This record gives sequence, structure tokens and C-alpha cells, in this order.
Amino acid sequence: MKAGFIGLGNLGKAMAKRLISEGINLTVWNRTNEKAKDLDCSIANTPAELISEVDLVFLNLTDSNAVINVLTQGNGILEGNCDG
Repeated sequence: MKAGFIGLGNLGKAMAKRLISEGINLTVWNRTNEKAKDLDCSIANTPAELISEVDLVFLNLTDSNAVINVLTQGNGILEGNCDG
């Protein structure tokens, strides 16, 4: 199973590291790519790209506005392949 993770703040990055350490095949996306550089996983260019490559996605975002933005922005999750 391939998993995606969006939101690499302090908590999100710790959660992503834990998933990776447990052998989860993880792809991440964050507004700031620098936060993902030291993770041993794939980095998507957009949320749409991420959702098109994974079976499930974890969102760890600040608030409802951040969730709406990730879902509906240009190249957001809803513009990707959400089949399945």
C-alpha cells in the first residue's frame, strides 16, 4: 500500500518519520519542500500529483482553511486522480 502525507509541521513531520520507520511506502507534499528534504521518501510536486500516486492520504493541517486550500487550490487534491 502506498500512503501520502500532507502537512509537515512539527507534528506532521514526526508522524511521517514514524510511518517511514515502520516501512510504509510514503509520498509527501508540503507548501515548503525544504521540510521534506531530509525524509527518506518520495516528494510530490503538488497535492494532485500525490493523490494520483497513493492509495490513501493523511492530512495534518493547521485549520479548515488550510484543508479547503489543499483540496481545491490549483493542482489541489480534487484535481488529481481520486479513483478508488
